[in-house]
Amino acid sequence: MNSSSVISTRNRPPGKRKRRTLAPQLKVIQELQEQLNEVRQAARPLLAGTTEKEQWFDQWESDVLRAATRAESNRRQFHILRLTALASTITLPTLFIFNLSGNSSIAGRWLTFILSLIAALSTALILFFRFGDRWFLYQKLSNDLMSAGWDLANSSGAGSSGTWAKFTSATTAARSDFNTTYKTTIVTAPQLPSKEPVLGALDASVRAAVKAAFSGPALVNFEGWLGIEITDAQGAPVTVTEDREVHLRPDHRYNLAVVIATQRPAGIASPLRISGGIKASTADFSVVLDSDDPELRQPAQVLTVQTSGDSASVQFAFQTQASSALPWLWVRVAQSERVVQNLELVGISADPAGEG
Repeated sequence: MNSSSVISTRNRPPGKRKRRTLAPQLKVIQELQEQLNEVRQAARPLLAGTTEKEQWFDQWESDVLRAATRAESNRRQFHILRLTALASTITLPTLFIFNLSGNSSIAGRWLTFILSLIAALSTALILFFRFGDRWFLYQKLSNDLMSAGWDLANSSGAGSSGTWAKFTSATTAARSDFNTTYKTTIVTAPQLPSKEPVLGALDASVRAAVKAAFSGPALVNFEGWLGIEITDAQGAPVTVTEDREVHLRPDHRYNLAVVIATQRPAGIASPLRISGGIKASTADFSVVLDSDDPELRQPAQVLTVQTSGDSASVQFAFQTQASSALPWLWVRVAQSERVVQNLELVGISADPAGEG
């Protein structure tokens, strides 16, 4: 195993705090660097005058950047190879039919052979190097480390106790989880039998090209619930019927809370089950609030849930329009850019007391 693939907890030697230059600077890395600078500024009171903490924090920054850079690199390689395999595989049936008709030239037969080879090689590279799995693992590591950093920044005020110990424990756990999952998913993953005939392997690779092109990175198995609860500006709960009709009033502010938990939460709840993926201690979800009213649409928020027993929530604040029909709302939950749950809410008129 390439030792550089596993995140290390070794401290950087004193005096060597210069951050590695990323060339070219990807936009996502630039934004991440800005967040790292914000965390460092917020955590400066804890770091002042302590060489050991400075070294640990420098190593944390390096690990975050390394993980994010590799996640972006693997994401690009995965999509390039996946699209190449898909395009080649889709084109092959047409060329096969053209060849069988007897109208093809030698160039057409060579083109068929070359596209078959490209499809097989692209799929083989995806399966061998596991770019999709690497992308997921490095992205998860980057998110876990950044979450620990923001917790440190938000708790670094005067009088806080145990803040630094919690930070070091969280970063160590994130690295350990990454190393363990990396070894089981990438290093010791099962390979094709070495005695399998070459033609059989190529045929399997071509068949797998379509599956790999559409499936994307493996999902994390999860057994739990998706819960939704809506309150008004005063914090009072808003009535939601069994048909998921929401009692709303025009020109009013509301707050929509989305909860993902292993136990059924309060309010409207729907099962959230993911199977056939990989096992991990945590699962990352992105939650989007969509609507037929463009003014109410909001970007995705990411939350992390312990698969063994946990809950996490995000909040969406929105305001109904005074001169338009009451909106329809959709709460979409995705994992690795694939939608795994969608809840529809229909806005209906409520009386001044908030009831329909």
